Amino acid sequence: MSSKKKKKIEQLSENFEDIKDWLFEVDGRSNLAKATGEKSTVTGGKKGGGKTIALLDSDGLFSYVDKTFAGLFGYEDPEELLGKNWQSLYPSEKVKEFTQTILPELNEQGTWKGEIAGEGKDGSRVYHCLELTETRNGGIIWQARNCPESDIAGEPETEVGERIFQLREGVAKLQDTKSKGEIYDTALKVAENVLTPDISVLHLEKDRSLMARGNGLGENKPTLPNEICARLTELTLQKDQVIRGEDFQEYGQFDLSQQKYKSIVSAPVDSRGALQVVTSERGYFTEEDVNLLQILAHHVGERLSREEVEGDLRHQAIHDQLTGLYNRHYLKEVLTKEVERAQRYGHKLSFLMVDINGFKEVNDSYSHTTGDKVLVKVGELLQDNVREVDTVVRYGGDEFLILLPETGDGSRTVVERLKTKMENWNEENEIIDFPLTLAIGSSNFDPEEELSVEEKITEADKKMYEDKRNSQV
Repeated sequence: MSSKKKKKIEQLSENFEDIKDWLFEVDGRSNLAKATGEKSTVTGGKKGGGKTIALLDSDGLFSYVDKTFAGLFGYEDPEELLGKNWQSLYPSEKVKEFTQTILPELNEQGTWKGEIAGEGKDGSRVYHCLELTETRNGGIIWQARNCPESDIAGEPETEVGERIFQLREGVAKLQDTKSKGEIYDTALKVAENVLTPDISVLHLEKDRSLMARGNGLGENKPTLPNEICARLTELTLQKDQVIRGEDFQEYGQFDLSQQKYKSIVSAPVDSRGALQVVTSERGYFTEEDVNLLQILAHHVGERLSREEVEGDLRHQAIHDQLTGLYNRHYLKEVLTKEVERAQRYGHKLSFLMVDINGFKEVNDSYSHTTGDKVLVKVGELLQDNVREVDTVVRYGGDEFLILLPETGDGSRTVVERLKTKMENWNEENEIIDFPLTLAIGSSNFDPEEELSVEEKITEADKKMYEDKRNSQV
């Protein structure tokens, strides 16, 4: 053994003492039982053949790479991978799947087995069966081989395996969506990529939404009538199961023989609606297609449920619980955006600081519950009498801050309007028996001036107190 190779093995053994004996075998590709406890030997990387080996140190860097392992990713020389992070062999969505799902399971159980798509040296997609074993020093024994032929319906791995990986990648993208609209669009794209229908349809009764996409929606091409999609969704939810085009006709509904599209599969998206795929070719969808659509529909339903929860949490985080107006937490966010816009376009940003004169008397004479009712009504009054682009914030107690983009001196008109509306409210309100007025101070942030936005808010606050004192004279 050369001194160079011996030094390399000694270096590896410092990080992987539990596999040191294994490393001293010829070329480091045999006697795997010493490392993993399995009665198998690492052999070549042919399809369906034995596993190849790579070792990761505790930092996730390759400290040893078997020549055949390197070949799985299109590298002729294992040295090309030494010192590289494992993430360099996988696309970003797979890295996220590893870090969020696979590695936590590996840390918990010590081993992980599964299939995953990697990225070859030339950028091509490669598919491997992996077996990961965590070492006691925080590293990983990384065994890989080309995935065996699929035993699903006798279909070749290149077809079924590719679609399964496409579905996994699509579901990963679905989890990264930021809005309902993005969820809808991603779900339809995944259905289109995995099942290759003429049209994919997402019909959600709960949201009263019907979205469709596909090659069959081109100009001068007939489309499936909305009433068929709607009725199909209704049946899918009633049965709480997948409905196929043949079933649809058996239920005595629409005659698909009169339609261009002959094959339809509709899968329930929990209790919201259905995800549907449609083609003009009779008998196009297989049982495997049905299974894949069910899986996708399930994930769409879960993602929509999570989006609702996340939406509620986001709403609670940026809104005042009592008045429903934005809170000071959101103020920081909107200020950053509006100041950037003002600086970019050279527009002024106006601030109105609003306080309720006599509010303490409401709490003292009536109750804090009555005071809360007054705060809600004043909040509604302010919100109803500014523009949609303006932002009303409950600043604290009985104080409100209003942001008016691109207003400048026009804020005086807004001040007069709000005070007049408050006078009108006094004539109609049945909550308290004495009138209330508003003290309002204004200021304008000019991006060409040196004063900061915080200083301008302070200026509006001072002017509000001046207005409050003047109203008591």
